[in-house]
Amino acid sequence: MKMKEMLRSKSHITAALKSVLYWFCAIVYWEWLLHIVALGELRSQFAYVLGFSFVFGSGLALVTTFLKEKLRFIVETVLTVVMILLYGSQLVYYYVFATLYSVSQIQQGGAAVTSFWKETVVTMWEHLPSLLFLFLPLIVLCLLRKFCKTGAGKTNWLWRIVMILLAA
Repeated sequence: MKMKEMLRSKSHITAALKSVLYWFCAIVYWEWLLHIVALGELRSQFAYVLGFSFVFGSGLALVTTFLKEKLRFIVETVLTVVMILLYGSQLVYYYVFATLYSVSQIQQGGAAVTSFWKETVVTMWEHLPSLLFLFLPLIVLCLLRKFCKTGAGKTNWLWRIVMILLAA
C-alpha cells in the first residue's frame, strides 16, 4: 500500500472513531443528566446505559459515515439538536409531572401540552440552567469541527462493516 493510501485510510479510521466516541459520550452525558435530575443518583442499572449508549452511538456514527465532511457535520448537528429536544422534553415532563414519560404516552403529549402549557413554560423558565446543560454536546461538536478536522471524506466500507458489527 502506498503511503498516501495508508494516510487516507488512517484518516477514515480516525473520523469513524471520533464519531463513535462523540455519540457515545453525548448519550452517556444526557443519560447521566437525566438520571441525576429524575432519580437524584446513579443506580447500578446505569451500566446498561453504557451499553445502550455504545450501540446507539455506533449506529448514529454509522449513519453519518456515508456523508462527506461538511454534510456530515450538518447531519450530526441536526441529530444532536433532535436528541437535545428529546432529552429536554423528558426533563420538562419530569419537572411538571414528577415522572418520566414512556413511548406510549407520546401520543398523548399534544393534549398535555395544550392543557398544561402555562405550567410547562413556567417550569422551563424555572429550570432553565439544567435545560441549558443539555446543549453541552452541541458546543463540543462545534468545537471539534473547528479545531479537530480529520480531512477525511466518507468512511470506507470496511470501517462501516466494523461499526455495524460493533453496534450489533
